[in-house]
Amino acid sequence: MPRSVLRELQEHARQIEEIIATLEELADKEGIRRIKSSLKQYEQGEYVVVEDPKQLDSMVSFDGEPATIE
Repeated sequence: MPRSVLRELQEHARQIEEIIATLEELADKEGIRRIKSSLKQYEQGEYVVVEDPKQLDSMVSFDGEPATIE
């Protein structure tokens, strides 16, 4: 089987996995609660956009210690 066909099959499988994960989240009451809460935070401007995950180090802490993202 040509590699291009395998790559295409892998991409479609990844897309199907994303769809299944979304459906699972929507089927879960706690998932719906998280989505609604996140949308409310977004609408109220209670979010931060970062370009580089390393910027999160200065924003996130666990047990009073800065987080380290590698």
